[in-house]
Amino acid sequence: MKKLITTILAAALLAGCSPTKSTSTSTKENSKTKIRMMYWNKEETVKPFLELAAEKLPNIDIEFQFVDINQFNGTLDAQLQAGEGPDIIPTGENPAHVKAGYLLELTDQPFIKNYSDASIASISVDNKVYGVPGISWFEGVFYNKKIFADNGITVPKTFDEMMNVHKILKEKGILPQAWGAKSWEPFAKSALGLAVVDYLQTANGKGFDQSINEGTGKFANSELKPIIEKWSQYFKDGYVTQDMLQIDYDTALKQFATGEAAMWESGPWAIQAIKEANPDLDFDMMPFVGTKEGNNYLIGGPGVTFGVNAKSEHQEEALKVLELMATPEGQQALCAGSPGSGSFLKGADIPLPEQFTGVMEVLNSGHVYCPWFVWKGSDAYNTALGKGLQEVLQGNMTIDKVLEDMDQKVAEQQALK
Repeated sequence: MKKLITTILAAALLAGCSPTKSTSTSTKENSKTKIRMMYWNKEETVKPFLELAAEKLPNIDIEFQFVDINQFNGTLDAQLQAGEGPDIIPTGENPAHVKAGYLLELTDQPFIKNYSDASIASISVDNKVYGVPGISWFEGVFYNKKIFADNGITVPKTFDEMMNVHKILKEKGILPQAWGAKSWEPFAKSALGLAVVDYLQTANGKGFDQSINEGTGKFANSELKPIIEKWSQYFKDGYVTQDMLQIDYDTALKQFATGEAAMWESGPWAIQAIKEANPDLDFDMMPFVGTKEGNNYLIGGPGVTFGVNAKSEHQEEALKVLELMATPEGQQALCAGSPGSGSFLKGADIPLPEQFTGVMEVLNSGHVYCPWFVWKGSDAYNTALGKGLQEVLQGNMTIDKVLEDMDQKVAEQQALK
């Protein structure tokens, strides 16, 4: 019965959202080629780009179709299966769509080289490229500029300097960092931030993420083990305590916004809430640092990856739209519809609020990376890491056991392939 209902719903969505044409969603009207772009974000978020495309690509008419995120995957899959999918598809890193032959390979397109290597690696499927990164999300560590200045603290450039900042603040009776550790995500992202800088985005570690994706790599007994042990200094030195496991995201935000905590790990989405809680707060963001100075990164990745329908009758026009996206002007237009977003395009120079001055160089250099985007098909590994670190804090697990559990998740994912 469930299968029958699902089939009926998919058919209804298809009838309501798809054109009647069997092999193409594109038409030529008044010498313009009409192509369709589907997205789960509303049209206003891409309106500046659509206006730019109308100016720069006068022979192409982009028909925008919004489908709510809750219905998006079902609607898109139904249309693709019927040969009526949109010309521009916002899931260009979907392994299932690649395997089904729905996405045009873009590996050799010249504009792919305009993006940072890390961003392309994070959305590749079997080392091949089927989409371009759209706007990005990123996460770093916000810090209270007044607390830092009043206590003679400079922004740390290494992990040891970060630990010393925590030491100074704690000795002065100031909560060094709000964690919101009721959720496992802050631990996982912070630990992986150190891992990205010290290993995953170094010459020595560049192939590790892909080996995990292929099932040939191991978390336990790898270069990650000493890095995660190094990160657990937050626990050992008492900068993160068991009572913090009761603190949720909103409470952590308030701790930072009101000046109770000097630092807090989050991203652009939190700016408005921070300002509403304390309009006078003077704050900035710092990136994740490593044991050695330099090569800093933010945790993050493409919020969307735009690909081309392999069955579109107007692939050339769809590629021109993606080529426009791969220009500084195109990226600026995409980001203008979602203020606070970043770009993975080299030299995009996206204007951001002043609260991101401290990470502007990192953003412009493309040093934004999300390991679990490469670990295709599951969030199981970073979930196991974050929840495992919560158990380590409580004395219920060791780092070794956390990494072994992550390897078990790898085995389970490989068994599903």
